[in-house]
Amino acid sequence: MKKIGMFILILILIIFSIWVFYYPYTKYIANKNFDKYISRQNIDEKNILSIEENWDYPKYQYYFLVTYKDQIGYKYEYQYMFNIENPFKIKLYIYKNENLSKGVSIKDMSEIKYPPLTQEEN
Repeated sequence: MKKIGMFILILILIIFSIWVFYYPYTKYIANKNFDKYISRQNIDEKNILSIEENWDYPKYQYYFLVTYKDQIGYKYEYQYMFNIENPFKIKLYIYKNENLSKGVSIKDMSEIKYPPLTQEEN
C-alpha cells in the first residue's frame, strides 16, 4: 500500500513540475522576450493601445496581439514558442484590422512603422 501511495505522490510531483515549466515559466520567458523585442523595435510601451495575451496549450506557444496608438489600422501578433535550439526567439506577424486572417502584403509594408526584426536582430 505504501508503494502505491509513493508512486501516486511521485506522479503528482512530475505532473506539477511539467505544468510549472510549461505555463508559468513559459509565460515569464515570453513576457521577458516580448519586452526585449519591442525595445529592439524602438517602441515605447506608452504607445501600446491594447494588448491581448493568449496561451496556446497544445502548441506551447504564447501570443501577444498588440495595437499601437500610432498604428490603429494594424494588429501586431508576437508569437513566442519555447524551443531548445533558440529559447528566446519571437516571431512577428502583422495584420490589417479588418482582415486578421491575412497578413500584410509587401506593398502595405511601407505603411508599417514597426517591421519585424531580421534573423540577426532577433
